[in-house]
Amino acid sequence: FPVTIGRAKLEDGDGEALDIANLDGLLEKFKPENLIRIHPLVLSEAFGGGVTLGTHILVYGTPDFGKTALAISIAAGFLYDGKRVLYLGNEDSKDSIHMRFYNRMSGMDRIAVAANRDLAKQRAYDNGLGNLIIVPRSPGHISDVERLIKKYQPDCVVIDQLHNLKYYGNLSKVEKLEALAYEVRNFTKAANVVTVSVTQAADSAYGKLVLAMDDVFFSNIGVQANVDIMLGLGWDSNYMAMSKRMIS
Repeated sequence: FPVTIGRAKLEDGDGEALDIANLDGLLEKFKPENLIRIHPLVLSEAFGGGVTLGTHILVYGTPDFGKTALAISIAAGFLYDGKRVLYLGNEDSKDSIHMRFYNRMSGMDRIAVAANRDLAKQRAYDNGLGNLIIVPRSPGHISDVERLIKKYQPDCVVIDQLHNLKYYGNLSKVEKLEALAYEVRNFTKAANVVTVSVTQAADSAYGKLVLAMDDVFFSNIGVQANVDIMLGLGWDSNYMAMSKRMIS
């Protein structure tokens, strides 16, 4: 039977072969000062000093057990290192996220911020808060991610949370989540940024200290195939009693 071969439209930058002989240029990108550090810094140590631009990281865990706290800590680390950060939030209220960044970047809780406003603002800005762009969404569409990256030109992006975003067409939850992760990974590569996507863990993660790859809600392989690093946030009764979480 006849076969028709179509030609896909190449996006800007596609079809350009790497200069594989340029080892000096390649090693330059892996110098410690050119890697993007992931906070807490024990994570950067696990990743050999940090990650390269174009890396897609997934944070996942059960509801209300610290995913946003970890995402804010990672974003705060980016800011502290002088990176421009785009934070797309569709889970918590915009005022809550705004205050949590002031708390994190100033090292002061809400009561202390209220009592020492000038000091809190000075500390937060000295630590990089001026490089933060918070864009609230309710819940937002996948197309917003690409548009806002182009508009604000960040070094790093945080999507809190991925599964809430709307997508084209009528897909099942499993198909939708995989499609969202696929799109975000492509945006991450094309824009040469580091992206942190936050999503829910499955029921299997409840009371589990070390999460596995298949503990992502509505995904066994789809989301996993579209991220470079997975950070599972786990807990058990002992960790709960100590107000601790395990990052695996």
